[in-house]
Amino acid sequence: MHIRLAQRRLLNDDHELIKEKRLMLFQSTLKQVEVPLRVIFPQGEQRNFINEVTKRSGLSFRELCLLHRNRLRISYSTMKRYRREESLPPLYLVQELCGIGGLPFESLEIEKLVPDNWGRVKGGKKGIKAMFSKHREHLKEWRTKGGKAARKNFGLTKKKVLLPFLNEKLSELIGIHLGDGTLAKYFLKISLDPRYDLPYSRISRL
Repeated sequence: MHIRLAQRRLLNDDHELIKEKRLMLFQSTLKQVEVPLRVIFPQGEQRNFINEVTKRSGLSFRELCLLHRNRLRISYSTMKRYRREESLPPLYLVQELCGIGGLPFESLEIEKLVPDNWGRVKGGKKGIKAMFSKHREHLKEWRTKGGKAARKNFGLTKKKVLLPFLNEKLSELIGIHLGDGTLAKYFLKISLDPRYDLPYSRISRL
């Protein structure tokens, strides 16, 4: 009998020690990471946590979401996704729910805290890995096509300029431009007086 009691006390002490270590880990993570965090619960614990908060509040799940909408800062549909464990809840939401339900945050069964963009980073790594495994032989070709398209779209390719042959008309046009012309960034402007420069208007239109 005494041996069993001692074993139970030892197990309880170990359990409390594990909780203390988890709390220390969470606190150190909060100090090191400045980005918003999300909470990863063990399988089924996230649903149990939200159901327990709902039960302690004395409200239905819908009433809980609507009455505390400003405090929780999420919609009813988003809260349903969290209860179905389709998404990871943000840390502030878990802390607010603890306050509503009167649950100490340290008592929660939590695996770890992760940055807010953890899912996007994880998905991006998986996507890159899948692309390299399935389309490795096409990557070089795609990169070449992408580079050509980028150079074309952003004006990085050199344009071919056809230089005209020097003749009498081109010489007159250059003279008119030097006398009465203005060269802007996108156009060439020539000012003429119709009383005296009418014969040159035909040349300037060429």
